[in-house]
Amino acid sequence: MGKAKPRKDNHLVAGILFLILFLLFAGWLLIPILGPEIENAQHMRALQDRGVLADGCVIDKDAHEGFRTGPELTYSFLTSEGLYQGRLRVTEQDFEQTYVGSCFNILYLPEDPTINDAQSRVQAYNLNPHSWERLWFVPLVPAGLVLMILAAIITYYRRRKLKGKNG
Repeated sequence: MGKAKPRKDNHLVAGILFLILFLLFAGWLLIPILGPEIENAQHMRALQDRGVLADGCVIDKDAHEGFRTGPELTYSFLTSEGLYQGRLRVTEQDFEQTYVGSCFNILYLPEDPTINDAQSRVQAYNLNPHSWERLWFVPLVPAGLVLMILAAIITYYRRRKLKGKNG
């Protein structure tokens, strides 16, 4: 019988593959968390830059009793295209103080009036600290993935080169 070849353990390659899979999984988990945050920031930026002023009047109040989300006000506003509605999450105090029929200034995008918000919230929204305080780690995921792939490629070619010399 022939001699069995000794089994070579490739812990480094297995570790690198594990890290690549971990980073891909982390990125996959971040998309649902960061997607709405990024979309909201884009909407606020667009409203700050191109928003059109209109009067929004409260047409309904929803306390969301038993839900984890806070109370919401539903308002309607008139544009040149017609009547639109929006929803605004508010604090308990604002919810109690606001009544159906009360009006406030809103901003909406003329090309898409479904993107709208209270003017006071749009003006108070600060994109710079908001985005980087919560999103500073996002570039680390693709950067880490690229580094892991490069490390795997370098390791592969080094082993191949050493095997050729010893060969």
